Amino acid sequence: MIHYYLVKEGYLVGTGVCQQENTDSIFSDGAAVFFGNPPDTLQPIPVDNTVAVLSRRNCLLAASDWTQLPDVDSSVRSLWLDYRQALRDITDQEGYPNTVKWPVNPVK
Repeated sequence: MIHYYLVKEGYLVGTGVCQQENTDSIFSDGAAVFFGNPPDTLQPIPVDNTVAVLSRRNCLLAASDWTQLPDVDSSVRSLWLDYRQALRDITDQEGYPNTVKWPVNPVK
């Protein structure tokens, strides 16, 4: 597990844990990522639940991207389709972003 910190405009806006170091898929809102320890110059602010939830969701999607590659057996791909779609649909849940029901990884 890799701890990461989201930084936007000099402020710490979120933290999380990811299975892999994939900065391209963790953020889409202009936030930068630091793995390990964040820079000492940051001013912490309350974590925005939206940033934290979407960061975790994107990390889980990135960690399961391999399941959709063309050389992966079709039974494995289909096993993960519902899980990956449920991750994408988190923003449609009632109570989002303060209350999120996370889908269960199909191999757990």
